[in-house]
Amino acid sequence: MKKSVVILGGGLTGLSAAWQLTKYGIKVSVIEKEHYTGGLSASIEKDGFIFDFGPHRFHTHDNKILEMVDSLVGHRLRKLTKSTKIWFMKKYFDYPLKAKDVFLNISLMLSLSCFFDYLFVRLKNKFKPMQDTSFETWVINRFGKSIYNFYFGPYTEKTWGRPPSMLSSSYAEQRIPAMNLLDVIKRSFITKFKKDNHPHSPYDSKFYYPYKGIGEIAHFLEKGILEHGGKIYTDSNVRKVTINNKKVQSVTFSGATGEKVIECDYLISTIALPDFIKVVVPDVDAPLLSAANNLSYRSIVFLNLIIDRPFVTSHHWIYIPPKNILFNRLSEIKNFSVDTIKDGMTSLCLEIPCDKGDLIWNSKPEDLYEKVVLQLEEIGLVSKEDIRNYFISRTEYGYPIYDITHAVKLEKLMKYVDQLDNLIVAGRQGLFKYINMDHAIKMGILSADVIMGYAKKEEVAQVCAWKGYYG
Repeated sequence: MKKSVVILGGGLTGLSAAWQLTKYGIKVSVIEKEHYTGGLSASIEKDGFIFDFGPHRFHTHDNKILEMVDSLVGHRLRKLTKSTKIWFMKKYFDYPLKAKDVFLNISLMLSLSCFFDYLFVRLKNKFKPMQDTSFETWVINRFGKSIYNFYFGPYTEKTWGRPPSMLSSSYAEQRIPAMNLLDVIKRSFITKFKKDNHPHSPYDSKFYYPYKGIGEIAHFLEKGILEHGGKIYTDSNVRKVTINNKKVQSVTFSGATGEKVIECDYLISTIALPDFIKVVVPDVDAPLLSAANNLSYRSIVFLNLIIDRPFVTSHHWIYIPPKNILFNRLSEIKNFSVDTIKDGMTSLCLEIPCDKGDLIWNSKPEDLYEKVVLQLEEIGLVSKEDIRNYFISRTEYGYPIYDITHAVKLEKLMKYVDQLDNLIVAGRQGLFKYINMDHAIKMGILSADVIMGYAKKEEVAQVCAWKGYYG
């Protein structure tokens, strides 16, 4: 009998799994709550301009995944060198930080403070290694307090909405590319030196981007699924996942045509892990439900601007640490691909971090627009007269929040889902892991291979199990 597989979530992981399974001839149904597929890696078209949910860079060290994606989009990938700046103290700093910025673009007193703080922690670690108990201690243990206080601390608190002392050190380990200030100095002043083999340190500046926006990857995955007979239900909400004898029996969801029940031999869940736990029937016990309720995600509001100028900057991203500026990052999409804009014009995507239900999340688009435009003018990037149109997009599940207790809560939830024989949990939201696009795609392919008997279930989570820099 042909196997029947239900996939919850139509992001890159869910689509990659469905794409692979339909090629094997498996009956697949994808259930997606939005009216589009792709999740965070979708693109939106407006007035002939293409916007992402914050432009993404596709990069990978897995040649098989790169070849797959390149072939999928018709060999229409641009290879780019990442150009990123930090706007701080009304000056632009390179990212990753370079010594010339740290020591020449700030005051002499602050430069000396940064340097001697670094020497102090370096020496202290030689005699008594310090413990990484939080994001804050991880950074201070490697850079010193001064650099932490002038950049890493303020930017992190702004982005995550929580004090860095309450965030896990694993976030810093995965997302800060320089191991210590010597790496920074080497990058700045030494052009030829031996590669640092520390598992944390490498910074990969090369990345790929499809001609028509990052959403092309999801578009072609969806196209392949439908061509091979798979079904995709958008605008659909999962109401119930019925468990019987440690196996998923069926999924109940509601959509445009009403409520529908699909029985399945396997279920792949890529939706937010807490949301999955809450729809399981029979209900999970109180401690498990409490763990699910106390895992949280950082939300993002995107302000997308169409600008009547040839360009604004020459960079892909600019990070904005000051707390008085609403947005923490802006991107000029034209610098990723000229095929995303109209000739002679450009566009910006501004990311505003928030929590679902807070003042920013609930703000009227016109109110956010007016506030942000004033701040753009203050920075000196854009004037209101340059802007021809704008629109707001939102995502509730921007980033899983790694607070200092998240690992304990996550372990409880994973222990529960792992004992369900025909359930595979995967992806950024499903595993509550801050992973990259290549990880998400690889997890989807592996999930399909598990169902076919070509891989083991534990291999899926192992894609993002290592400690170190994710890029």
